[in-house]
Amino acid sequence: MVEVIEEPVRVAAVFNGRHTEIRWLQWRGRDYRIRQVTDHWRAREGRALFHYFAVTDGAMLFELRFHAEQLAWELTRTYCEG
Repeated sequence: MVEVIEEPVRVAAVFNGRHTEIRWLQWRGRDYRIRQVTDHWRAREGRALFHYFAVTDGAMLFELRFHAEQLAWELTRTYCEG
């Protein structure tokens, strides 16, 4: 089941050249330890550059959006079976 969220979240990430490691995200007062980045892509909306990350904590899949200019994270969607 896909749920559209579009809410700001806190994210701990390590940017190392072409590799990005997402360590955890905090959403609605709950911490999720991220086990894997499953996908990464970029998109432009006008002049704004966004980096999208699909990440999993082992139970759920999250789609995160990072606004490169504003250095802001947003949880755009969640995916879970059920």
